[in-house]
Amino acid sequence: ANAILLLLFFLYKASRSEDMPPCHARVMMLPGFFSGMLWSGGNFCSLYAVSTLGQGIGYSLVQASVIVSGLWGILYYREMVGQPILYWAVACAICGAGVVGLALEGVS
Repeated sequence: ANAILLLLFFLYKASRSEDMPPCHARVMMLPGFFSGMLWSGGNFCSLYAVSTLGQGIGYSLVQASVIVSGLWGILYYREMVGQPILYWAVACAICGAGVVGLALEGVS
């Protein structure tokens, strides 16, 4: 689907006789390589967590990584201020309760 959308974008630009966006391969090669390596390391660690902790706990913790992403967005990038942070905190509490509930499921 992404290749089709990219092709449609280029066809649209060509039909309007607009310049194509420049390709900065040399500039983006090193950051792209490091972000890919970071993604690969995270993917490996998530697979290891699921295989070690089991599907219930490991997969829940991996999916709870959105909490860490939200914290980056709120604390470092200042993407949200005010009341949306409260909504986000409530969603995190629900997510955390789900992780804890799945973790305690096999205890009894």
